[in-house]
Amino acid sequence: MARLSRKENRELTRRRLRDAAKSEFLKNGVATASIDRIAESAGYSRGAFYSNYTNKNELALELLSETIDKSISQATTLFSPATPAEDVMRGLEAEFELVLSESLWWMLTSELRLEAERDRDFATRYFEAEAVVTERLNAMVGELARYAECADSVPIDYAVFVISNFTRGVPLGDSSAPVPGGSPGRVLVNLLYDLLGRPVKLGTWKNINQ
Repeated sequence: MARLSRKENRELTRRRLRDAAKSEFLKNGVATASIDRIAESAGYSRGAFYSNYTNKNELALELLSETIDKSISQATTLFSPATPAEDVMRGLEAEFELVLSESLWWMLTSELRLEAERDRDFATRYFEAEAVVTERLNAMVGELARYAECADSVPIDYAVFVISNFTRGVPLGDSSAPVPGGSPGRVLVNLLYDLLGRPVKLGTWKNINQ
């Protein structure tokens, strides 16, 4: 078996640390999570952790960004002109459902946003990462608007602003607080459908929601 390059070795270490951090963050939250437990669970020393991440917040932010980036990438693959509108919207619903129902996503979103208010140094890194996510969301919603043939009449940046703040401000992922309108994925897709002005090409989506 070929030896890993230094770059490959480093990425393997970071991935194992991220995987170990998921369960630690879910159990204890970011603030009280133990770096020693994360490193030990991943099979590394505390020094290995600090060779890859400055602190827990940096690792948590990478986890959050990775989750969102993967979801956006998956969603964007749906917008083929040959794909029926109902399949596109159902695919979006399923993708949003996967993220919004995940406890880790909600916990990281809440904790890191609060930490950015407390720590100026972390705030800089946090808002840089958020800007990258916003740019990708703009591209995704723009692709959907072009698919729905309404790109010229929809303010994409406004739609992304509403969606971003809506998902951060409403506990869709909390099963103890059900949201009117159905599952988290369904609620967000309905909101996106409305923000696009209920385009004619997505009329089948309107029909299956009646």
